[in-house]
Amino acid sequence: MKRLLELLSNYNPQTSSKKLCGVIFVKLRNECHILSQWLNEVAKFDEKKFGFLKVGYAVGVASAPDRVTSLVKQNMKKQEKVLSQFRGAELNLVIATSVLEEGIDVPHCNLVCRYNPATTYRDYVQSKGRARDPEADYVLFCEEGDKNTKERINYFREVDERLKAMCKDRGLYRAKEDECYNEPTSEVLISKSGARITLNMSIDVVHNFCAKLPSDSFGQLRPVDEYDIGADMLSNKLFQYTVQMPINSGVGKVVGPWNSKRMTAKKLAYLEVCRELYEKGRINDNFVPPKLEKLLKSYYEQLGLPIGYGDEKVEVVVVDEKNVKLIPGTRRRRQKYIKEIH
Repeated sequence: MKRLLELLSNYNPQTSSKKLCGVIFVKLRNECHILSQWLNEVAKFDEKKFGFLKVGYAVGVASAPDRVTSLVKQNMKKQEKVLSQFRGAELNLVIATSVLEEGIDVPHCNLVCRYNPATTYRDYVQSKGRARDPEADYVLFCEEGDKNTKERINYFREVDERLKAMCKDRGLYRAKEDECYNEPTSEVLISKSGARITLNMSIDVVHNFCAKLPSDSFGQLRPVDEYDIGADMLSNKLFQYTVQMPINSGVGKVVGPWNSKRMTAKKLAYLEVCRELYEKGRINDNFVPPKLEKLLKSYYEQLGLPIGYGDEKVEVVVVDEKNVKLIPGTRRRRQKYIKEIH
């Protein structure tokens, strides 16, 4: 703990020009909560030296893929809130398990610590890769006299140097035409900002979009695909995929083009889904869903309703041609709900 505080004190804005943006990796979930709470207490106790610390924690969520309990969803919301605060600089230090080592977008950190030493080269590389700032510090803590850990870390460093030496003068490998399995690599979706969705990315983009759709705790929204088999004029087998999107996605059933490769036909169909999502504004120029507030605003505009309709603070009075108030739920006034059916 003392070494950790000494390290963090180097980022005090009163004595250093470095602005802290760091991640501390630990092994257990309860360590995240305890270390985060302890650092926040230290910041309150010694405001002059550690008052700049704004600490949060993020842990992984272990759950069966087909079981999403309310507790799991609650933890996921807390984690997303912490990561959002970290990206927005409301927090400058996050205590995390391996959930932040890969797969989640975080800012360019200038401090990455491993409170528990990496046991595999993969863990070493993944955590080190979070230190993206050119002047970032990557710190590994281990017990004094732990020769095994030191030898393992030195071995990881040697592997790093060997890989750098191997790749230094190595050009990019370009597959031959017959190695590409006849996939139409030219098929790509480009947004106004220059972001791209290639054929190989299309399935992941659609699944990530569906994972962020509003849903209850009794099921998961996901696309459902099926394929048909046909033949061309030379009796060669062809495949065509149809993708059915969730009801609240804004996109209904999408049919992809025919292709001689089943997996390529699937990717092409999902790329068409991405195209429709982008054209309908369901994903922005970075190919991620817009914020909920913007999405609700577009719903209100499409239905011709005032923003905030349905909230207790907003009262909407509808009258007929005789200036008689119409009550929602009666035949004379049909209630409009913000839900699209395709």
